[in-house]
Amino acid sequence: MIPLPVVILPQAKADIGSSAQFFDQARPGYGQLFIRQLYSTLHHIREFPESCQRFRGDCRRAILHRFHHAVVYRCLPDRIEIVGVMHDRRDADRWHARTGE
Repeated sequence: MIPLPVVILPQAKADIGSSAQFFDQARPGYGQLFIRQLYSTLHHIREFPESCQRFRGDCRRAILHRFHHAVVYRCLPDRIEIVGVMHDRRDADRWHARTGE
């Protein structure tokens, strides 16, 4: 089976940028470590999209343990859609607004 393309939605791109900036301000170099772990996780999602736990409705969640962030995504017939990348303890309403569930 050929892996599906991963599409990062605009709000998820904004999440990634703000999180990387936050980590870099807190500790120089950590923003880059965050990005590296994120891309490693995105690679895993692309290769094994069904392996992460179900989160809300048709969405799944992959945890970035070192940074306490989660990648929320949905598998569609033609792509994997990254809905958000946020701190895993964030308000559930914010996830709800992103996933529509």
